[in-house]
Amino acid sequence: MENTNLRFGLIFKLLGLLLCILAILFNNFDLDFLKGLDSEIKFSAVSIFVLILADITLFIKENSRFSYIIFQSLNPFKLTKKLRISMAYLIQIKVDDEYLLVYSQRRNSYQPVGGVYKYDPRTLGGFFESLKIFRDKDSEVDNGENDLRLYLYRRYNLSKFIRWFMTNQSRESDPWREFHEELVSTRILSPDVFFYIDYNRKWRIFEKIRFDKFRGIETFYYADIYEVYFTNTKQFNEIEKLKTIKSDKYIWVSSTDIEKGYKEINGIKHKIADNTWKIIDTTGTFKNNA
Repeated sequence: MENTNLRFGLIFKLLGLLLCILAILFNNFDLDFLKGLDSEIKFSAVSIFVLILADITLFIKENSRFSYIIFQSLNPFKLTKKLRISMAYLIQIKVDDEYLLVYSQRRNSYQPVGGVYKYDPRTLGGFFESLKIFRDKDSEVDNGENDLRLYLYRRYNLSKFIRWFMTNQSRESDPWREFHEELVSTRILSPDVFFYIDYNRKWRIFEKIRFDKFRGIETFYYADIYEVYFTNTKQFNEIEKLKTIKSDKYIWVSSTDIEKGYKEINGIKHKIADNTWKIIDTTGTFKNNA
């Protein structure tokens, strides 16, 4: 509501500024009803201009983490052009300066544990419909009906969508599901030891809207990066033990391996997924601390 009021207020102020400018121009024609008001009109124009700058500054401050993306979404030539949205999280599991990656058969590469957040369609159906947001059925995987892989058909609503996402309401908001599915259910880690995890969100990544060559569409990618830490001795020992066991299900890689895009083991190059760079803090990509 606050941002809606700000938007309408800005529109009225722009109209007021335009009227003041027109009045100043018409005053040059010596119109009787404008005589003697020259200084008042100029003062009003300057005042409105200052208020407009204040509104813009306030908007940028309120949306500082993703203001550039919002300005991208307001491109007048693309306001109604379909935009793909992907809201995901990745889990950083690090031991001795090496990161644990799991094998993805779909991508035929190793990647961080994680995936796309899920939402509750029972409470969000009307909200998404009002924003002209629909499921990206083309990208859905098994059990992916409620994934936050979406199409937005009114780009100017992107700011509303992001602000909703930041409230954590009616959506998944922690990394446990993917951790369990990819490491515990697959028996890489023992369910008797990992029936819970301690975690901390390290940072957020707002990627600029860009053309995804693989998808063939402009896409906005977002990711939360979580760090799992092991205060439980059994959990720490279990993770460390993985470093001594060879498996096709996972590998340990260094930040150098991630930057190269592969890890070579016994002369064989094992591909590392493109999104893995997000779990290391050595990139110049647009990133905000949590």
